[in-house]
Amino acid sequence: MDLLPTVSVVIPARNASKYLRQCLASLTSVEYPRHLVEIIVADNGSTDDTAEIATQYGAAVYDASGLKVGGVRNLGAVHAKGDVLAFTDSDIVVGTTWIASAVEALEVGGVGAVGGVCRAPETGTWVEKAWTTCSSDSVRYTNCLAGSNFIIRRELFEKLGGFDETIVVAEDDDLSRRIVSQELVLLNAPGCAVTHLGYPATLGALAIRQVLFGGTVVPCPTGLLEAMNLLSMMFCLSLLVLVAGLVMGQYLLCLISLMVLFLVPLVVAAKKAAEGNEFYNKIWHLGMLWPIYFSYFIGRSLRYTKYAVAKRQDLG
Repeated sequence: MDLLPTVSVVIPARNASKYLRQCLASLTSVEYPRHLVEIIVADNGSTDDTAEIATQYGAAVYDASGLKVGGVRNLGAVHAKGDVLAFTDSDIVVGTTWIASAVEALEVGGVGAVGGVCRAPETGTWVEKAWTTCSSDSVRYTNCLAGSNFIIRRELFEKLGGFDETIVVAEDDDLSRRIVSQELVLLNAPGCAVTHLGYPATLGALAIRQVLFGGTVVPCPTGLLEAMNLLSMMFCLSLLVLVAGLVMGQYLLCLISLMVLFLVPLVVAAKKAAEGNEFYNKIWHLGMLWPIYFSYFIGRSLRYTKYAVAKRQDLG
């Protein structure tokens, strides 16, 4: 390319001191002209030394208190000066080619946004590694990019109105869908792979994360049609039927419910494991992924229950 674009890295952060230093250190080591890169930390009301750490690494810090995650990312983008907006998170460590690979990929016609796989740290637990090892480092198209690894030209970002500021989570899914609706593609580039330091390290932590931060619940017509939401609702309904069957002594109903509770995580785990390259790796990975997705769906079911209780309280 004849002229390299300027790049603004936007990091939403809230009490992020645990990993922020590692994140910023990796960004200052990327192989891209330093004068063409700015780092912005959008601070969502931190009470620790997040802002001080960011300043130490030369990042510009802006107050984003009280905003949902989409609004926090958008606020950072408003202050950004770059031609390219590179969104990541405070618990992400990027590789040295992260920016250069993304900029190169964005030059390809028809590419709307670029990202890469999120790996577990080398010292991660089996839960962290099993959750991520099925990801591929080869160039491939995808239906969705994670907000922790989302690089897009400013012009397109502004045309689409940025991230949705009204939803609590899945703002990256929403923007991905809108990019695809413009007949543009989303690309996973090998050089854009990152390491995610904040993956849940245990099955319990994974379930709790889904209770607190799980994907969009209702009301969301598009979200309801997504396979994972439909499977989550099926799993939740089966749990309720199982409890009802035990109370009423309907053991055939309990058996059917148990079969569904076993099969729903198995279907998702099998699809994920199928992305592996060797048969034995797939079988091993399937065994690792089933308990992970079982915990995932337990967490999602508890989230639905939490939502239903809250709505009932609102209605009096």
